Amino acid sequence: MSQKQTNKNNFKQTNNIKKIVLNENSLFIQHYKLFKAHKNQLNNKNDSFMAIGQKQPGLDKNTWKKFQNGELKSQWRLDLHGFTAHHAFLALENFILNAYRQQIRCIEIITGVGNLSQGGGILKRELPHWLNRPYIHSMILATSYVSATNNGAVRILLKKRR
Repeated sequence: MSQKQTNKNNFKQTNNIKKIVLNENSLFIQHYKLFKAHKNQLNNKNDSFMAIGQKQPGLDKNTWKKFQNGELKSQWRLDLHGFTAHHAFLALENFILNAYRQQIRCIEIITGVGNLSQGGGILKRELPHWLNRPYIHSMILATSYVSATNNGAVRILLKKRR
């Protein structure tokens, strides 16, 4: 392969990496703008950590029962198996933001249970923290495990977009 062809290939690879970084930066800017728009909803300093599987304020009992029993079926699923923590977080943010924008009410996130001998997987452990970030938390009405025996998948009920 000639030196000119090698330089051309390296230039293409560099441009692809720059495009990925630019896309990630634009996603961050979109999320930040959404957070600023919803900041007023989270001004209450008594907002507690949203735990998975616990009824949240503002959700009526009938909807909570339907949601927890699986009568509200998830419309979209995101499987995070094989993702690194960083890429899983970016995919989760993008997924929830797109679902919220398209007015999808119920989604499912599959993290897997991870290595049980090491206390479970990092994605499963980090998911509640990611969901409690202010700009993500502002879009979520409730969270629940898909079933009592499977805590490697979480169902999320999104708020209606107004």
